[in-house]
Parts: sequence; structure tokens; C-alpha cells
Amino acid sequence: MNSHHFDLPRLLRDTDALKVEMFPLPPHFAIACDEYTRLCHASAVAATLLADQPISETEGRLFDMLLTSLGLAERRNTVWQMAADLNRDSLREFLQAVQQHQLASSFMLDVLVLCRLDGPLSQQQLTLLSELAELLQLPEDELLVLTFWASKILGLPFDTALPGSCLVSVVNTSSGTNRGWSDFAFVVEQQLAEPGDMLSERHLILTSAENLQDKNAYVGETRSRQAGCLHRILLKKSEILEIGKAGALILPFPPAYAVWREAVGIPAVAP
Repeated sequence: MNSHHFDLPRLLRDTDALKVEMFPLPPHFAIACDEYTRLCHASAVAATLLADQPISETEGRLFDMLLTSLGLAERRNTVWQMAADLNRDSLREFLQAVQQHQLASSFMLDVLVLCRLDGPLSQQQLTLLSELAELLQLPEDELLVLTFWASKILGLPFDTALPGSCLVSVVNTSSGTNRGWSDFAFVVEQQLAEPGDMLSERHLILTSAENLQDKNAYVGETRSRQAGCLHRILLKKSEILEIGKAGALILPFPPAYAVWREAVGIPAVAP
């Protein structure tokens, strides 16, 4: 008779644990900060999760992945204890650390992703986040942009108009042997991206046909200088691609959000 008992629940827990190890998040923006700052950051995220108990398995798994990206995988118990003990003094230390290391938007995005993973924010979480946003002095426009990125990461719809102040112009340039050449009348020939596309750094959006002079080829192009979401293309096919003018608008994806880059679908940097 076989005396060994097959423990399926334990095996499933182990497979979940292996997922955290085998499919890690990229290093967090705060990884360069001292450990106490990272503990403050993580414990404040945990406290927001605790505002709506019980924490689901999905939330717990993603939070463990976030801890690993913060270099705190071995400090899990400490983080949860700090979250449970959060008071006026420790909250003040958290706010000081966030201000010193410019972690406010990074923290808020982490929270919005984790707390909306299994559904909308609870009233308790919404109240706490509103208070934290005020203490962190996050402008309303920035909160709207953070909500946009959280929605994209989670695959949720986002129908609110983005503020123009948060959009960045992508300026038309020329390429060729003599970079910066602007005597040609470049005309848009191809549109290589669509509004809503996620762009990597140096992602080509618009390009013109080649122009030749003295056997040297010159091309006009609209190429993003930073990662982001393509919001609008300002030129149509056959329109003049004037060098030095804007050809598109993007919503930048700041380096502070790098831990979620793969989740939002931004491709690797273009060659």
C-alpha cells in the first residue's frame, strides 16, 4: 500500500512561487535607493492593499513580484509588518523618502495597478489614495495620466481625454550623410505607426521617400526620442514633412515606470 500522500494544494502553491522566480518583473525604478526607502515604498503599497481585505492570491503574487523587483524578496514579512504598523511618524518618513527620491508617481502607479488587478478600487482604497495623492502633491492631470497607464497595463478601457499639457511633440528630422540637411521638400510617404500604438525609443512614425543630391540620399522622418503611447499623427500622406516641425504627439512613458514597461507592451529599443 502506498503511504505517500499527493498534496495538490501544496504543489499548486509551489508552482505559483516558481512563477515569481521564472517570470520576474524588470528592476524597479526605486532599486537604486537605499533599503529603508524601498521598504517605505513597499509598505505603503501594502497598506493600500490592506485597506480592502482580504488580499487575493493574484494580488499577493504580483506584490511578491514587485518586492523582488525592489530587491526586497527576503524582507516580505518586514514589509507587511511595517504596513500594519503604519502611523503618523512612519507615514511622514515615507513622504520624505518619496519626495527626496522623486518616487511619487512611481508609487501611485504601483498602487493603481495592484489595487485594480481584480476589480475597481474599493471605497476604502479610493479614500486612502485620495488622501495620499494630496499629501504627495500629485496634480490632477498627472493622476489622470497615471490612471491611463494603469488601465493600459491591466488591459482595461480608458475613455477620458488626456490633457494636452502631458503630451510631447515629436519633431521631424532628416537623416543621411549630412544630418540636419533641410533644403529638400520632404513629403510623407509612409505612416509606420497608428494612434494608440506603444512606441519604443527611436521608433519610426513617419518617413519620406529618398531625395538624392550628389549621390547622397536624404530622408525626412518623424522618430520618437522617448518611449510612450502615440496619441496623434499631425501629418497625412503626401503632406510636407517640414524639418524642425512637429509630426506627431506622444504621451511619454517615464523611466520611473520601467517596472511595468513589458506589461504595457512597449517594445525593445529600436536599432
